[in-house]
Amino acid sequence: MTVWEFANNHPFIALILAYLLMAPVRYGCKYGFKVYNRRLRSKNIAAHGWPTAPVDADGDVVWPVTPEQVADKVIEKLREERRRA
Repeated sequence: MTVWEFANNHPFIALILAYLLMAPVRYGCKYGFKVYNRRLRSKNIAAHGWPTAPVDADGDVVWPVTPEQVADKVIEKLREERRRA
């Protein structure tokens, strides 16, 4: 019996076996990429320093909250409380 005959006769078992054979390859590539990515990132931070103030560690821009924004939120909350009363 060849592999193709087995797959035709037992498709569900063949799919499970194919998944089990591909899992180590998939997870090995995934882990290898993460190791490479972390190494490259640590070299980049060592060479160029930590990102500047409005940027977090992932590179996303994080703007600080201004006093005007806080005041606007407080006023909006007070208006909602008045509407409910």
